[in-house]
Amino acid sequence: MKPLNYRPEIDGLRAIAVLSVLLYHAGFQLFSGGYVGVDIFFVISGFLITSILVKAAEKPSSFFSNFYESRIRRLFPALFFLLFTSALFSIYFLPPYYLSQFGQSLSATSLFMANILFWWEDGYFDFASEFKPLLHMWSLGVEEQFYILMPLIILICIRRGVTKTLFKLVLILFFLSFCLSIYEINFYQSNAFYLLPSRFWELSLGSICALINLKKYPIIDSFRGNQMLEFVFLMLTIIPVFAFTEFTTFPSYNAIYSTVGTAGIILFSSKTTWLGKFLSIRLLTYIGLISYSLYIWHYPIISISKFVNLEILHNKFFLVFISILAAIISYHFIEKPFRNKKFLKQRTIFIASAIGIFLFSSAGYYIYKGNMLSLIHIS
Repeated sequence: MKPLNYRPEIDGLRAIAVLSVLLYHAGFQLFSGGYVGVDIFFVISGFLITSILVKAAEKPSSFFSNFYESRIRRLFPALFFLLFTSALFSIYFLPPYYLSQFGQSLSATSLFMANILFWWEDGYFDFASEFKPLLHMWSLGVEEQFYILMPLIILICIRRGVTKTLFKLVLILFFLSFCLSIYEINFYQSNAFYLLPSRFWELSLGSICALINLKKYPIIDSFRGNQMLEFVFLMLTIIPVFAFTEFTTFPSYNAIYSTVGTAGIILFSSKTTWLGKFLSIRLLTYIGLISYSLYIWHYPIISISKFVNLEILHNKFFLVFISILAAIISYHFIEKPFRNKKFLKQRTIFIASAIGIFLFSSAGYYIYKGNMLSLIHIS
């Protein structure tokens, strides 16, 4: 069941984001800038999470437990299943060196630190990155770290009775993060790409949209439904998908286009506008609904296929098909059941998550250590 304030056009935006990333990773040259789909996701996540948090803060006694229960139900079941399946296939197909790297990323992903691990390693666009099945988990690490920071900011502001300053505080943090991103892209490019301080401005842009939306500023309402404005924001969002390449300086100022475009669509479109109606097309909203599963499944499938000597697995259309099929199965049989709060109690969810984190982080360390020792022995 969808919430009463469900906005189908947001799921349409999610579909654009995940399809851009999927087709870019699958090797379709037309989508040479498809990696900006992650930035679209960041703005959407900031918007949705902040909207949820501000409303939830009205009941501070259960603020943290309810919020993190919903995040765990949303993310962990599908993620754990993906990690388990990826580990099985990686153990079978990956050579020792790449398997040891996989072990590291398995531990880091389960501990919400994948972005920090890949920050230490090669760049996102390097050739070797294609052989890291969990490379895409860097963005999940950034979001999970945001999920830790943002609730604290909102709860502190609301408990102290300074809700009016929340917008100003988020705006200041947005500005500082954006300036840091501009600075680091010239001197510390990996920092700018992988780390939360340099990416916070994208997520907080979504937060700013949420706070504006909750306040219902008349100036925003007066522009909502403006067809030309919607068209401009749509172009800002999607043109980088086709215009950018791996040689484009990114993120920094080039991330402005898709993020501002996404923010504009969130603020100025609705179910009744032409863009809102387009983004609410059933096919797009369905892809948006399965977008999380599609995002986490597509890259391991594409990456591990490079180690398999089977011709059909080197066909990019087939890889897209398998990724979508895996996402559909994951969404209907794992995501949806666990989102139902009647399915397992809150305490059970927390305990199971802690056990899962421990098991996967331990397994990752064991895979890494075992294969590193075998490599040392061989050499």
